Amino acid sequence: MGGGRRSKQSVRRVVLALLLALGWPAALRAELINHELKFSAYTQTPGQTKEPMSVPGRTVVSLNGIPITDEQMDARELSIGAVSERPTPLIWVPMHQNDRFLRQRDNLLQLRFIPTDGQRPYTAWLSWHGVSDREQETREVGEDGSLRVIQTNIVGLEEEQRPRTGELLVERRFDAPWVSPQPWQNQPPIQQLSAADEQTLRSLVQERRHLFQTDLDAAYKAIPTDAGVDVAALRQNRCLEMVQAGARLGDTDGRQVRLRTTGGPVVVAEGSSGELFPRSFPATFGEQLSFEQVMCLSAALAGALPKWMLFVKTPDGGWRTIH
Repeated sequence: MGGGRRSKQSVRRVVLALLLALGWPAALRAELINHELKFSAYTQTPGQTKEPMSVPGRTVVSLNGIPITDEQMDARELSIGAVSERPTPLIWVPMHQNDRFLRQRDNLLQLRFIPTDGQRPYTAWLSWHGVSDREQETREVGEDGSLRVIQTNIVGLEEEQRPRTGELLVERRFDAPWVSPQPWQNQPPIQQLSAADEQTLRSLVQERRHLFQTDLDAAYKAIPTDAGVDVAALRQNRCLEMVQAGARLGDTDGRQVRLRTTGGPVVVAEGSSGELFPRSFPATFGEQLSFEQVMCLSAALAGALPKWMLFVKTPDGGWRTIH
C-alpha cells in the first residue's frame, strides 16, 4: 500500500510539473472580469499636515471614442490613506459598467483632465488594475523585513503620481474578454455623416426634448433599458413629473447640438456648451425635497435628458438610439 501511495504522489508531482510548464488549464486559471480606473488631481503644501485639496477642473473619460464620464469638479478636501498613501479617487470608472461600449479586444480608454487654472501646478494620481473572478495570494515584504500575505482579486495594479501643470491626457489600450459583443459593434465605422443623416439625428434629439415636454409616458419608455437607470422605479416615484415641474430647458431650437463620429459605428450628439439639453431650475427649487427625491430627480435627468445621446445605424439604413 505504501508503494501505491508513493506512486500516486509521484504521478501528482509529474502532473503538477507539467501544469506549471505548460500553463494551467483554462478551467483552473483565474479569468479577467473587469478593469478599473481611478484618478485624482490635488495639491498639498509641503511641510503642512493638512489634508490635500482637489484641483478644480473638468474630467472627461471615453471608451472607444464614446463618452462615459464628464464631470466638473470643485475644490474639496481629500483624505490620504495612512498605509497606502493613496488619495481619495475623484473619478472611479469600473469598465464592466460600460460593457455595451466594449469590444473583447483592443479597447481604447482616454481620460482628459482640464484644470480651471492652467498655470497652477498639481499632482496627478492614476490607478489602473484588472479584477479576476477569484482571489489570488500576493506577498509583500515590509521595510522591516516582515512578510505580509494578502488575498486579493486585483491583478496587474499600476499606480502613478506625478507633478503636472495644465491639461492631462491619459490613454490606455486593453482587452475585455468578459464582454458579449453588441450586434452593432460588427457594423463598419462611420467616417462621415451625410446632410440627411445629420437632419435625422437632430430630429431624434429634438424628439426626445418634445417627449419630455409633452408626453412623459413616452419619455419613460424612451430611456434605454441598459443605461443603468431603474425606469420602473422612476415611473413609480413620478421622478420625471418632479423634474418637469421645475426644469427650464434652453437651446429650444437645437442650434447648439454637435454631431461627431467616434471611429466606430457610434455617432455622438452632444451640446457645444457641455450639455445636450441645457436646463436650469428656480433658485428655490429643491429646498423642500428629501435626499431620496433629489436622487430620484437626478436619475430622471440622466435617463430622459442625458448629457449626450448615442446613435447607431439600423439594418435598413435608419438610425436608433442606444443611450
